[in-house]
Amino acid sequence: MREASGSPGRALHVRDRELRYPLGALFGAIVVWWLATLALDIPPFLMPPPDAVFSQLLANPVLYARNALFTLEKVAYGGSVGIAGGFCLALGIAYLPWFRRAVYPYLVTARVLPKIAIAPLFLIYLGTGMGTAVVFVALIAFFPIVLSTAAGLQKAPREYHDLLDSVDAGSLRKVVYVDLPCALPDIFAGLKQSVTLAVVGAIQFAVPDLLTRLFIPDISPEGFALTVEYLVILSYGYWAIGVTYLFLAGFNAARRTRTSMVASLLQYWAVRLPIAAGGALVFGFGVSAVFWAVTISNIVAAVGLGLYYRYETQSGMLKRATEATAAD
Repeated sequence: MREASGSPGRALHVRDRELRYPLGALFGAIVVWWLATLALDIPPFLMPPPDAVFSQLLANPVLYARNALFTLEKVAYGGSVGIAGGFCLALGIAYLPWFRRAVYPYLVTARVLPKIAIAPLFLIYLGTGMGTAVVFVALIAFFPIVLSTAAGLQKAPREYHDLLDSVDAGSLRKVVYVDLPCALPDIFAGLKQSVTLAVVGAIQFAVPDLLTRLFIPDISPEGFALTVEYLVILSYGYWAIGVTYLFLAGFNAARRTRTSMVASLLQYWAVRLPIAAGGALVFGFGVSAVFWAVTISNIVAAVGLGLYYRYETQSGMLKRATEATAAD
């Protein structure tokens, strides 16, 4: 007898299929990784084979488990603080015009300011323990949730508000029954960005040396120092990567795909390459200039796209995109 569409057997089959595909993709990626190291004869210090990484993990599992729990604790605390603080600030930006005008200049300043500029202050006032990592992770998770939530709360159709006004519903009911449900896609998009960047940023900031030893076990002392330096420098700009993706998604949704292409070209050719070349070849900073060029270009792209997105939305970009979609 055929199973009903809502039967437990069918549900288990669907879940099994959803689990089988990701595991198959992971296994395929490991096979490609292993074949690439063999066929291309890649040195282990550039790309170690999978068996070397697994043997390194199995050699001291307690060490990696302890560091994983330590990193997870930082992600939980820092991510919670950043997401909660960002959501509260987004509510003020969305519903209080005077608060938006008062806070926005400082929010822009905070986005412009490279995290490396304030990292020494964290070390001075908070030390090198849990507090510093929590604050750093919170800053990474903060900006994506602020921007996405504030934008989503202002997307509710005016007709819904008018309907609640006709039954004398208060402002709180409008927020709970109209604005928040309409903003859920944007809120969850920001959460996805915030959580992902918080995890990656916490790992790179907290255990860059362990991360390097795991994936490049036979690296030289000089290469080890450079790799750790790169991971730490790159982690300062992870918040900017999330912010950039959010603004690019906004432009793409408004049919401004050319803006995304131009922004990427400027980020790489007008910012990253000149900084890397000038720092390494002219000022003699060596490979560290290349590391900083990556982080600085990410920050410049986030700030530039944010300012341009604000200008375009005030000029009616979203309205024009809605009209064009309706015409189609």
